[in-house]
Amino acid sequence: MEKARYFSHFMLQGKMASPELALVIERAVAAGVRAALQDRPTPTPGTSLVATDTTSLPSVSAVISSPSTATTSQRSVPLPSFPQRSGARPGLIRRRPYKTFTKDIVCLPWSTNTIFSIPRGDTRTKLAEDGLIGKISFSSEWSEVQLKLEITAIFRATFGLSENQEFPFEYLCTIKGCKKLMKPKVTNSFPWGGKEVASICSNTCLYILAGMQRPAEEEFIAVSDDSDFEDPAPRRRRALWIMRKMKLWMRP
Repeated sequence: MEKARYFSHFMLQGKMASPELALVIERAVAAGVRAALQDRPTPTPGTSLVATDTTSLPSVSAVISSPSTATTSQRSVPLPSFPQRSGARPGLIRRRPYKTFTKDIVCLPWSTNTIFSIPRGDTRTKLAEDGLIGKISFSSEWSEVQLKLEITAIFRATFGLSENQEFPFEYLCTIKGCKKLMKPKVTNSFPWGGKEVASICSNTCLYILAGMQRPAEEEFIAVSDDSDFEDPAPRRRRALWIMRKMKLWMRP
């Protein structure tokens, strides 16, 4: 028994260096256990017994050769009261949630002004008749190029654009506290993606300012500037009005 204690103490101190030594320690421990069981008196009621079945216990050499086996097997069994974590699968990429927006898009005619009134009533009806109001659907993941292509497709026929021609425009935002529109104060490199465009039309329509004139407007301006195409009746009325003004000015 003293040998078993000596070898057990020697094993706990971490002095084992070879499988042969582990086998010697195992035999000594087994012999000491058998000797102790032979000399042990019969237990009385109320006393506890130590398990004598050594077949279910792992051998000392197995524990020495792979000390992490028992720990690994215990850790692999989850406890029922321990909350389990839902680990992400390897190689699985979680996509960020995105939103889809469907808005009325209103295109204001080209102008050099910086502040615009929100079109309502007859003004809005006139814009709809001229093909300057449409419907657009986009998501927060869209890029600036995708939005430009979609808006160009909506107003291509209105402005007479070719298939490969891009529609020039600027975004407009509402001014808080009044029914006015203005150009947002941003840098030239500001990315107008889906999320940014949605931020300026969250509760309203999407307003834009055309960067070019419609072909009908250009034709009307060209004709009105040429006096050869004017009706002679308006010219006579204008001449009479000028003469009347001159008589009033020359009267003493």
